[in-house]
Amino acid sequence: MRRRSAWLVAVAHALHAPPGLRKLTRSVASPDLLAENDAVTFLQETGVPSFAASEGWVTLDSRAPATTAVPVDGADAILIENVLTKQECETLILQAEWAGFSEFDAGKNTHAALQICVHEALEAAACARLSRHVPRTVEDSKYAHFLSQRWRFYRYASDGKQEFRPHVDAGFPPGSSEGDALVMDAHAGRYESRYSALFYLNDDFEGGATRFYMPNGTVDVKPAQGACLLIKQALEGEEWEVADVAGHAGTQVLSGRPKYVIRTDCMYTTQPDPYAVALERTLRPQSPLYDKTFLEACRPLYSVHMGVENAASLLYSFVRFVKPKSVVEVGAGYTSLWLLRALADNDGELQRAAALQASGGADLLDWPWCEPIHARTSSLICVDNCRHQTSTARKVEDVAWQLDLNARLEFIEGDAFDVFQDRFETESIDCFWLDFGVGSRVAEFVRNLWPAIAPGGFVLCHSSVTNRGTREWLDAVRRGELAAATGVPPGEVHHVSFLEPQKHFQNAITVLQKRPSGFAEPLYSERA
Repeated sequence: MRRRSAWLVAVAHALHAPPGLRKLTRSVASPDLLAENDAVTFLQETGVPSFAASEGWVTLDSRAPATTAVPVDGADAILIENVLTKQECETLILQAEWAGFSEFDAGKNTHAALQICVHEALEAAACARLSRHVPRTVEDSKYAHFLSQRWRFYRYASDGKQEFRPHVDAGFPPGSSEGDALVMDAHAGRYESRYSALFYLNDDFEGGATRFYMPNGTVDVKPAQGACLLIKQALEGEEWEVADVAGHAGTQVLSGRPKYVIRTDCMYTTQPDPYAVALERTLRPQSPLYDKTFLEACRPLYSVHMGVENAASLLYSFVRFVKPKSVVEVGAGYTSLWLLRALADNDGELQRAAALQASGGADLLDWPWCEPIHARTSSLICVDNCRHQTSTARKVEDVAWQLDLNARLEFIEGDAFDVFQDRFETESIDCFWLDFGVGSRVAEFVRNLWPAIAPGGFVLCHSSVTNRGTREWLDAVRRGELAAATGVPPGEVHHVSFLEPQKHFQNAITVLQKRPSGFAEPLYSERA
């Protein structure tokens, strides 16, 4: 559906972004979207004030208010009450005014406007308040349990001169931001809205109803502060008189305070795994323990299908603790960056300790605190055939370079079974992360790998407990069966497995330690 508007900007907006906001100066879209919709470049054409919000710009109270939903008879609309609190509404109004609106006349609508690409934390919190009331299907599309982050703030003056004339809403892809750009179609075209979400931020005015046009008359929805009106979008017919949904309008505000609303969109998809984005948004690491710059850089590599949202931090801590120098990963992606970060942090720690040791300051209680340190740069070799449909392996090198971790990385594109025939020397690997679909061939793979593992070294295997193929192998290891069934010589391995009990997929890690005859950890003291 093509959307043409003659936008007339009347008021200049702030030249500098207020705290918590980053100014957006351009909009970008895929060639496919540009071909069907000439409005995606409106940011450059009109100068509508546009910003991206930080996580702390506005937050919602975690004690969610009770919401109730009332259908608007015959209008393909649902009014959800108490979605936002009074304080939240007033905060959003204050922040919008601080950012600054532009007044314009687009023909069918005359009002002030501003758009803010909100942080996904705010989008997720708002979505959680209303999601249970959103229709689950529209024709062949399924609700994806997330909203567009592109929130359009509208302000209608209370002089009776501004309105949104009768129209139908059109669908949009989800918006996001990247640098100074507003991304008009995030998620590569997999999602399109089917319902508009109209948040009423205040109600202290006369007039300003949302009016629906039905065959037998009109129905007015009176704005209530904190309510959200879901409006079904038109799939057929651009003009409201012939569209497949009821037309609606925003009537003039006659007196009182200006009317403030937010328009965004409820996302739907016809693709498999409709809830993938919602799950990724929910599960991706968000702890204040982690550096936000690092998390944001790693974000494009995360896929919920890979199930490593907690495995990544476990690997980081494991590598930090056991201090391997040579790490190999089969199945590159999100975890690669956490492994690289751990190796870089290890090298920094050991270099500092070595310098202190060399200066004679590394004793504790009149005793050497550590063994003599011979610091050398650690390394990560990533092996991936880049064929998995949700793989993010090809992005690893770019993000590693962005984080200044690329010097430790060697990326090998190829089949892991072929690579291990002649690539690694005997006892050359300190830590191995096995994270690819090896399935029932795991014993064969471990058999080829085992000679390359250093004494005391570790093999960590993902998805090992509740996957039938790897579980049979693991049970054979637990029973101490022969190498033909396990890939490891009997008596040469210690093992422990960890299970994420809430998940059905990609939910376990088994750690094997190679302990050949004669291997033992040193003893350094009698008591400590």
